[in-house]
Amino acid sequence: MLRLSRLAIGLTALFLIAGCATNLGGGLFAGQLDTRPGAVDSRAAARMISAYRSERGLGAVTVNPTLTRIAADHATKMAATDTMAHVLPGEGSFKQRFTAGGYRASLVTENVGAGYQSLETAIQRWKDSPSHDRNLLHPRVTEIGIAVAHAPDSRYKSYWALVLADPQPARAATRGAPQSTLMVAQR
Repeated sequence: MLRLSRLAIGLTALFLIAGCATNLGGGLFAGQLDTRPGAVDSRAAARMISAYRSERGLGAVTVNPTLTRIAADHATKMAATDTMAHVLPGEGSFKQRFTAGGYRASLVTENVGAGYQSLETAIQRWKDSPSHDRNLLHPRVTEIGIAVAHAPDSRYKSYWALVLADPQPARAATRGAPQSTLMVAQR
């Protein structure tokens, strides 16, 4: 009898947990993408990156809504295609993404990643990677946009895009054309 009671309690708990899980994120466990704006706290990301930069004598970064939208579009496309890359089919070049997104800058860099379960983990993994870290610590960077898209049925489950930029107008030597710089860095 005691065994049956424990089994009944265990099964009840399992069903309750399963019931809660299916309600998380509005039923996203059917292969849908979670690209809600609140999926990542961009202000917290800016604070974390700014603190890291400050420890190294560099200036703070602020969140730019246009960069956030560009990062969200890219994270969503990575999740939809189950591919982690800086340039995806149909997007055009890295530079074209920013031009199409309406952001002009003298410098744009990007970190992408996949499989990270939290903002803290994503930023720590980027710090641990020399090429990603160079982007985080680029002395001219002053603005960021960050996003994550979740695809529960995909290989990595979460796809991250962090865009860092210097929004200053292009220098006279480039005759006003935006100059985008990509520092390629994979997970």
